[in-house]
Amino acid sequence: MTSAGLKREAEVVDSNQSGTTRIGDLILDPHQRLLRRGHEKIRLPNLSYQLLLSLVRHAPGIVTTDQLLNEVWGNVVVGDETVKQRVSLLRQALGDSSEKPEYIEVIRGVGYRLIAPVSAAMQEQKHSPHSTSAAMVVLGLLVIGSAVMLFDRAGQKDAIRVSDTPWSLAVLPFEDLSAGSDHAYFSDGIHDEIISRLSKIDILAVTSRTSVLPYRNAAKNIREIAVELGVNLIIEGSVRHSGDRVRITVQLIDADNDIHLWAQNYDRPLSVSNLFAIQIDVAEQIALALETELTIEELDEMRLLPTDSLDAYNSFLLGRYHIWRGNPQDLRLSMGFFEQALAFDSKFARAYISLGQTLTFVGTSYGWMAPHEAFPLAEQNVAEALRLEPESAEALMLRGDILTWYRWQWPEAEEAYRQALTINEDSVLGYAILLSILNRNDEAVQLIETLISRYPRDHWIRANAAWRFLAAGDPRRAIAEANVAIEIDDSYGDAFGSRGWAHLAIGEVDYAIEDFKRHLNLQNRSPIALSYLAIAYIRVGNRDDAMNLLDEISQLESTSFVPPDVFARVYVALGDFDEAILWLNRAYDVRSRGLIFLNADASWDSIRDDPRFQSLREKMHLDVERLDANR
Repeated sequence: MTSAGLKREAEVVDSNQSGTTRIGDLILDPHQRLLRRGHEKIRLPNLSYQLLLSLVRHAPGIVTTDQLLNEVWGNVVVGDETVKQRVSLLRQALGDSSEKPEYIEVIRGVGYRLIAPVSAAMQEQKHSPHSTSAAMVVLGLLVIGSAVMLFDRAGQKDAIRVSDTPWSLAVLPFEDLSAGSDHAYFSDGIHDEIISRLSKIDILAVTSRTSVLPYRNAAKNIREIAVELGVNLIIEGSVRHSGDRVRITVQLIDADNDIHLWAQNYDRPLSVSNLFAIQIDVAEQIALALETELTIEELDEMRLLPTDSLDAYNSFLLGRYHIWRGNPQDLRLSMGFFEQALAFDSKFARAYISLGQTLTFVGTSYGWMAPHEAFPLAEQNVAEALRLEPESAEALMLRGDILTWYRWQWPEAEEAYRQALTINEDSVLGYAILLSILNRNDEAVQLIETLISRYPRDHWIRANAAWRFLAAGDPRRAIAEANVAIEIDDSYGDAFGSRGWAHLAIGEVDYAIEDFKRHLNLQNRSPIALSYLAIAYIRVGNRDDAMNLLDEISQLESTSFVPPDVFARVYVALGDFDEAILWLNRAYDVRSRGLIFLNADASWDSIRDDPRFQSLREKMHLDVERLDANR
């Protein structure tokens, strides 16, 4: 609201009282902020209500588009098309026709006029002797309506929602309609970017990317999907990439009532600016359909292009497509694409972040490089990303991961995670791992519970939650979380790994073996997965099969880096503590990520009292009693 608008309202407050107003066959009651036609109640959201008040106030005169922009939207930046669509929404609510209008007339090139007769309702004249004219009543309406809007905007963040329940939205995976089969990365990338843009709208609770991926090609109707995801809005879309053009179709659906609220086809020349213009317009139109507008800050953030280079952006999307598949082959591809993106644009901060993320995976059991080879390169990339974008939550989270996984600098890692949290409240998972490492399990569980409440159908979050509950000594809750993750997406191996360890913790070894077998297949017989199954076999006395798995792990050393702690955990299970300590010391020398879980991982339970194990904990500053005393 402008300062002039505030002054005008203050003057009206001093000189007028409110009452109900008749608009043709409608009664507008400011006390209840309600519009009625007979006994039928017509609920108007904030912006439609403010628009009607403005038209009533000026009736029967013309209200210019500029006046409406000033009186209804105030400091929020919108254009003439937004006003046009808002008028259309108000007309729909009133049952008005653009061909034969009974309430609102369009004055082409100028603005709008309320043509229905406006007068004070008789019942209000009986109780308000000072309301001697319709104009005075209308002025009172404006005061009350504007005061409600001002109080809402100043007093609570979600006041502009169209209902008392927050709008929750899921963007389903976009359908790839491009010719051939080599453009899936592009439609997936556009899908990710639109989720990112919509997540910046305060009134929207947007479901995470990993929550919606299981619904690709799902044989379920919109209402079923919405119920499972706990949302009331669904976005569907498709992407067709052809030569130098792109066609994107998006539609917004009210899942509760199975009503299409908005749909749009975008057919544009292919460029980074056009792609982001489409994404911004989608965000604006969805906000409009929900009876609100984007703030200046939200629009400014959305308008920042990550790169001007289409080649760099295309390579970036290819890299993102491969990184989350989590196997060495795809990680090699993602590294190459991110390096290619940076060759096209050396100031592409998000490409530096993604390359750094890839390198952190490559330097663990997911990849093939020794930590001392991969992590310093990851550090270089995150440092450059933070130089370009100092307030990037994603870069700060990555810095926290590197300080945790490789540098073992716990206070510095916590500071990085806390900085990320101030920017993005979802920057939780890495911080929760750190808290588990330091035996601060109550704090870790609290963070995870909050994240679960926001994204209950995110299998990645649920699988991570299983590990946190296991570290906190609650294996049954760990099993429950892993069950949810597997029910959502049974192709994600990590959930079977955590559930297997939870079954071991409560003595259900046979169930653990079945889970570890699934984990082994889904992880392409990775060293860590082989070690899990070997330990379970040892628990049931099947040492022959366990030794065969240990031999298989040894053979993998000839082709890729195998974390030494993988061998150590098997030797602990075999009871050979001398050999286990030998491998643990090797893991320390190469700074293997697995060592950060010495406090949290049940693999080490039987060796915890060994002085050599305690010495290793002290060298890593994992002697939590000392850390707690210094906090």
